[in-house]
Amino acid sequence: MIELSDDQIRILGRPNFTCREIAHRLGELGLYKVSKRSESEQAVAIHFLLDQYDKHGDSWLEEANKTLKG
Repeated sequence: MIELSDDQIRILGRPNFTCREIAHRLGELGLYKVSKRSESEQAVAIHFLLDQYDKHGDSWLEEANKTLKG
C-alpha cells in the first residue's frame, strides 16, 4: 500500500486557484511556459513543487520560495 507524506498531500491536493501566482511567477522567471488556462497553471505549479520536494526533501518549501523570489 502506498502512503503519501503530508507534504505530498499538501502539494498534490493544492486547489487550482492557489496555483495561479506560482505558475505566472515561474513563467516570468522563464522556467516554464504557462498558458492562462487554470489547468495549465495548476499543472505547472504542482510539477514545480513536486520537483522541489524530490530534490530537497523536507526543505522543499524553503527552496521553492527561494526560487520564486528570484
